[in-house]
This record gives sequence, structure tokens and C-alpha cells, in this order.
Amino acid sequence: MQVVSARDVDFTKKSEFKESDYVFFNYNDLKVGAKMPIYFGGAFDTEIPHFLPKDKAEMIPFSSQKLPFLLNYFGFQPESPQAKAMEYNLKKCEGEIPDAKGAKKCVTSLDSMIDFVRQTFKTSSTNNGGQLFDDLKVVSARDVEFSKKSEFNEADYVFFNYNDLRVGAKMPIYFGGAFDSEVPNFLPKEKADMIPFSSQKLPFLLNYFGFQRESPQAKAMEYSLKKCEGEIPDAQGAKKCVTSLDSMIDFVRETFKISNTGNGGQLFDDVKVLSTSPLPKSAKVFQPYTIIEQPKRVPSPKMTACHMLTYPYAVYYCHNPDPENQVYEITLMGEDGTRVNAVASCHMNSKAFDPNLMVFRMFNTQPGSPVCHFLSSDGLLWVPANPTSL
Repeated sequence: MQVVSARDVDFTKKSEFKESDYVFFNYNDLKVGAKMPIYFGGAFDTEIPHFLPKDKAEMIPFSSQKLPFLLNYFGFQPESPQAKAMEYNLKKCEGEIPDAKGAKKCVTSLDSMIDFVRQTFKTSSTNNGGQLFDDLKVVSARDVEFSKKSEFNEADYVFFNYNDLRVGAKMPIYFGGAFDSEVPNFLPKEKADMIPFSSQKLPFLLNYFGFQRESPQAKAMEYSLKKCEGEIPDAQGAKKCVTSLDSMIDFVRETFKISNTGNGGQLFDDVKVLSTSPLPKSAKVFQPYTIIEQPKRVPSPKMTACHMLTYPYAVYYCHNPDPENQVYEITLMGEDGTRVNAVASCHMNSKAFDPNLMVFRMFNTQPGSPVCHFLSSDGLLWVPANPTSL
């Protein structure tokens, strides 16, 4: 037998294995009295996150190609531990990292997991089996804290990525407008012109419409008035707030150089108005939608976009976007079966945009790249009826 002394041993050499490798053990140690080092840490060292509801989980893209969007959505830096963990998991789910053989699937909701288990065990759905798993939690990415919330809210999801203008693209979209309930009508021009429209007259206006100074209505009115007075920077080019349909038509005539013949209907021989189809009352204003038909580009060498503001009666903020903008008609199908014929506008040159705009963080882009957004159903986009005549 060879005698080994301390001077024959190098105690400075470190093991090639780390703690988390000790989830493995020798099959021959399956016996009473066997002693072994074991690591029982999970994917998270702190609080384990819960599943998202299926409808919310499916609104969020789950693809390594969407990693920049996802990092912005969850508020993580590209070189952070969270980013590296997310990239690893997405690629694992896409099969880029070889793993187990046989049927496999990454599930992002409890319902999806139950469906996969039912399929495996050939069990039928009873519509109540899932309640056994109310406390089931999903785990991933060790040593990572994912508690940071997104900086974006639902209403920010009127924007979408220009590269998603294709059949089959899926994205979360918010189709709420300036009003969650009934949209107000225009006042007749003579009546609208009698009511002061100025932030300096706000105390009078609040009394006139019966709103308290600190009410949500008062704050919305103040914002709309200041936007119309140019105190809140927005679109470039010609712009105007209109308080009646006649005023809107006058602005459109001026944009398209159409003379006023006294016959308002003649306006529509030269221009047409586009809008997103209204949502049924039963539809969700925020849900995942899929493009189901090839987006149709609408020729628009000139255009006027009018966006409804929150005010006691109909007030629109109208402006003339850059002629380089591209207009699209897009047919969408919502997760709940709602079909929407939407209108979208893409600002193809955003070099003049504020670099701090959240849309650049949302898609990890910079000023100069296309910025696309959907119009709400209370928005109007005027374009030439016959573009070749301009």
C-alpha cells in the first residue's frame, strides 16, 4: 500500500463542480446510510413567482427574437443577469439548447401546463380540474429577481413594431379611446363657438359644466386645453383643435386645397376618411391580436389625422403628418374572437422625435427608426380619394 503524505497532495486545487451540480447522485447510493452532498436550491433563491393568467401570458411575446422588446417590457438591461437568464430560457424552449428527448413544451400559464399533462395522461377536460393547482408556481432562472414591474401601461400598446406588418404577427393592442364609455357628439358650430375654449377660462368652464376643480374631469379638460394651446409639445406641421364638424371640414379643405362650394358632401369626392372599426361592448379593450390578412397600404401623399381629446363635448386635435408616413388598413382577430378592421400609421422618419419617448424603449429602437401606431375607433384619418389627382 502506498503511503501518501501531506506534501504529496495539492490542497489548493479547486473542484470543477459548483454547488448546484450536486443534484446528481450515484445510483449505487440508493441505500440506507448512504451519505452524499446535495444541493436543494431552486431556480429562485428568494420568492418564487406565480403563473400569469393565460390571457395575460399570451399577450406577451415568448420568443428569443423578441428579447429586446421583452427586456424593455420588464425593465431589464441587456447585460443584466435577468437578460442572460431570459435569453437562455427562451432558446431552451425553442430547442437551441439540447435537453430531454420525447414530447416537451414550455408552458407560460397554468392552463397550458394542465393541457400538456392531460394530453400526456390522456385525460379529458372537466373544466374544473385546474382548481387543484391554484397554488402551483412556475420557476426559472436561478439567482434572478424578476419582481421589477414594467414601465409601460395598457394604453401604451397602441404602438407596434414595423417588422410585424405581416400575416400571422401577434401583438398586444389597446383599442381604448379618449372615452371608456359613450363618445360625446359634436356641438353645432354656432353653439361651440359661443363657449370659451381657453385654459385661462378653465374656472368658468368648470362651473359651466359642473365639475369640481380637483376632479378627474377638470384635470382632463386642463390637459386638453393646454395641448390645444401648444403648451404640451406634440406633432409637427400644421395643427389645430376643432370643436365642431364644420371646423374639422374647414381644416381638411385647407390641407387638400379643396374649395368650399357650400355643398359639404362634395368634399368626399376628393377625400375619404378612415377609422378603426368600433369594438363591440363585450370585447376587451386590451388583449392579444393576430394579423389575419395581408396589411393593405393606403396611398397618402397628403393626410390629416384627427384624434379625439377628453372634453365634455367632441373636440379633436387635428394635424397634418409628414407625407413620408405610411398608412395601412389591417385586419385583426382578437383572442376573444373580436374582428377589428384597424387603421395604422407609421412615421417612417422619427429623427426629430424626442429620444426619451417610451416607444423607443419599448422596442429597443432609436430616433430615425419607424414608429407605428394604431388609431383608436374615435380617431379619424383623412386621405385622398384619388391620390393620383394630387
